[in-house]
This record gives sequence, C-alpha cells and structure tokens, in this order.
Amino acid sequence: MSSIIKDSAKLIASEYNNGQFKPLLEDDLLGRVYYHCLLNNYDSLAENIFLKANILHNIKHLNRQNKYDLVIGKNEGNKFVIPEIIVEFKVFMKAFSPSQLSKRRDGVIKDIEKLNLVHKHFDNVKLFIFCFDEISWLTGYNLNDSKNRLESFISFRNSSNENLKIIGLRCINKKAEYFEY
Repeated sequence: MSSIIKDSAKLIASEYNNGQFKPLLEDDLLGRVYYHCLLNNYDSLAENIFLKANILHNIKHLNRQNKYDLVIGKNEGNKFVIPEIIVEFKVFMKAFSPSQLSKRRDGVIKDIEKLNLVHKHFDNVKLFIFCFDEISWLTGYNLNDSKNRLESFISFRNSSNENLKIIGLRCINKKAEYFEY
C-alpha cells in the first residue's frame, strides 16, 4: 500500500517536467498526491483517505498537534482515523524568503519527531515525509554544518526511526527528480 505514495511522487515529477503541474504551496502538492492516490484506487481508497486528519491515539505530547497532512486508514467514529499510512508534506519554493525556508526546515524536524511518537504507538504504520524542493535548497548547507540539509534530516531520522521514509522531488536544472531515503 505504501507504494501508492511513491508512485504518486513519480507521477508528479513527470507532470512537473512536462509543465502540467507547478505547486505554489504545500497544499497544492498535497492535493495532487490525493488526486493520484484516488485516480486508480478509488474503490479501495474513497472512504479511507483523509486530508488534515486526526488519528486515533492517546499520545499526550501530540494532543494539540494531532493533525496529519494525509492519512490513509479506517475512519473511526467520524472524528479519528486508525492510520495505515501517514504523510507530512513540506515544500521549498523560489518564492519563499530565507526565513520561510528556515521555518520549513525546522518543520521537517518537528514532523520527524511527531511521526516518531506515532510509530511508538502504531508500529505497523507506514510513515513519510514528502519534500518538494524547487530550488535545490535541501542540498545546501547551514552555517557551521558539515552535512547538507537533506543529509541532516536523514541523520536525525536515522537516530530515532529508520522506518520513516523521507521521499520527495528535487529540481535540478528545472527538472524534478524523485528521491527516497
């Protein structure tokens, strides 16, 4: 089932490269993944895919942050979802200021922490951070860092939960390329 997210990313790369899709914000990317997930899997996913959803858990640390960008799972009582797949999205776009890019970077770290807490309660859930890097910002370095930003995310993820996948698209010479770590 997790291949549906990876397959959607690859389709979006093709659409971006063909000039058929250019996200402005994170929700544009989220909507496009949602579309691709449903396109060929409508019968199995129509009642099981949710945007900005709350999951069923009792994790005190997350009570105020219990919202996830995309969740595939079973609807439980019209308010919560029992997750099978959770995806958090981050975009790094040309139009963003250095401050906005830094906040997005910090957001990735917070999302990794949040998904790690989910993993402790739902160890069978497939977890993803999906990044869209229009400006190759993730391959750049922060001041005094020996690793680029993407490598720093991967190191942070590896120190706590290698089951969480960091996937996405990075644009090099205006062409989107899929990556997965």
